[in-house]
Amino acid sequence: MAEATCRRELELEIPAEEVSKKMESVAKEFARIANVPGFRRGKAPVSLIRRKFAEDIKGEVLQSLVPERVEKAVAEQKLTPISQPQVDKLDFNEGQPLKFRAVFEVLPEFELGDYKNLAFEMPTMDITDQDVTKTLEEMRERAAAFAPVEGRAIQDGDFAQVKLLGTPEGGGDPLQADSVLCHIGAEETMEPFNTNLKGANAGDHKNFDVEYPADYPDPKLAGKKYHYAVEVLGIKTKKLPELNDEFAKDVSDAASLDELKKKVHEGLEHQRDHTSNGCAAGARGAVAGGARSGSAGGECRLGNAAEAAGRAREG
Repeated sequence: MAEATCRRELELEIPAEEVSKKMESVAKEFARIANVPGFRRGKAPVSLIRRKFAEDIKGEVLQSLVPERVEKAVAEQKLTPISQPQVDKLDFNEGQPLKFRAVFEVLPEFELGDYKNLAFEMPTMDITDQDVTKTLEEMRERAAAFAPVEGRAIQDGDFAQVKLLGTPEGGGDPLQADSVLCHIGAEETMEPFNTNLKGANAGDHKNFDVEYPADYPDPKLAGKKYHYAVEVLGIKTKKLPELNDEFAKDVSDAASLDELKKKVHEGLEHQRDHTSNGCAAGARGAVAGGARSGSAGGECRLGNAAEAAGRAREG
């Protein structure tokens, strides 16, 4: 009963016009940074780029649009997820709306007791330059782009773009993703993925097992063993934008970096004041989240394979 009450499923759709616009934007960015034999950097036709990097572009579009649409739907319905939304039933065809389902858990309903007479002391929290810098770095992460890498194998620090199928030992529903990023060598990436994907090249196929510990956070995976069949679709590196006036204009309505810093500082102060009045809010997250994100939207971490398979945030 508790699971039925706490589970939420959202059938979501992104208009075809918005998807096409994002694909065109991503293709132009690829054309600017990609190395294509026979052309100087940035001079290859966009039509050629769209053919050569079709899967990369598709993945980048998913990386950007899907999380934004999920976040918007959650806010519109005033939901409070307590688990990372899992994305499935992905229907992505060029020229058509992008459709998918987001599944997550929310806090159970409960009756609130008498709290109005409670008293507590809130320590003073001064906003420092370090707080502003940390928020700006988080905004850079949100605006990061993933550039394709060619001509070498996967190294630590790379993002392996993979297609995967995870089959549970003993039967059950498989975990599947057509395109997802796996951060090789990262702490959040499970060791079997690091071990088996490091040194692989685009086009390679890997098969390996992953045993999830009994205390694994996701109860659907805890104590279970999955056999993964993984195809390496490509290799990417994460490119952070320069922290300058152009960045400020891209991620906010500020006209310069100095103005953005001022807005961030004011936003942190505003959140601090609300927190002091009893309104729980993450200051940095609210400031960074309120700004316009860039094309990357954050990487899909493969800290656990189910999260990566479910979210399908990018290839």
